[in-house]
Amino acid sequence: KYINDRADFVKYFRTNFNKIFVLILPLAFTAVFWSREVIYVAGLWDKYAQAVGLILPIIFAFVFYSFLDIIKSSVLVPAKMGRDMAVSFILMLGLTVGFYFGAKTILEPLTAMAYAMWFGTASALIVSVVQSRKRLGQWILSHEHYILIGQALVTAYTGRVENLPLKIGSFILFVGLYIWSVRVSNLVDLKSVWQKYVIRKTIQPIQPIDSPTNPVI
Repeated sequence: KYINDRADFVKYFRTNFNKIFVLILPLAFTAVFWSREVIYVAGLWDKYAQAVGLILPIIFAFVFYSFLDIIKSSVLVPAKMGRDMAVSFILMLGLTVGFYFGAKTILEPLTAMAYAMWFGTASALIVSVVQSRKRLGQWILSHEHYILIGQALVTAYTGRVENLPLKIGSFILFVGLYIWSVRVSNLVDLKSVWQKYVIRKTIQPIQPIDSPTNPVI
């Protein structure tokens, strides 16, 4: 597809990437948002309370790296952008190490490393998007993607609220806002996804009792 039609290649990538994108983000911000309660209910608060602050940057570092890996395998490799791919990963490593040594003077080492991972993967993701733009002539990510990432980060950060009723209400509000944003962005057709992956999987047609698979005895 890249060789024959670059526009169709980008469209094909976006169609598949967007489905993964809109699913990973709510899983990530939900995990961060309720991490305190999960640790507390599991009876591990005394042991892991100090690590709660590391959950947000670490989870989103893995989220950004997963996006980067998808772009690498689905765009950079087919487009034969091996040099650009190497540059983005070297940059990720360099920025991660540099951020860590710069931040550990004001933060605890583990906290500095967590945010260094987040910064490095986010920077490499942006660089890969810019590199692909130069080769393909189109942006593989739109402003809607960045808005949804921003919403996910804000939702995850709001998990610091300790008032449970307020926290539940905030989560419902943010999830509703996220669903609305996905719907108006047209990144994916939520109705078709719901019908294809939910309704068809949960509602199976009932076969007649005299069908060949259910012969009447």
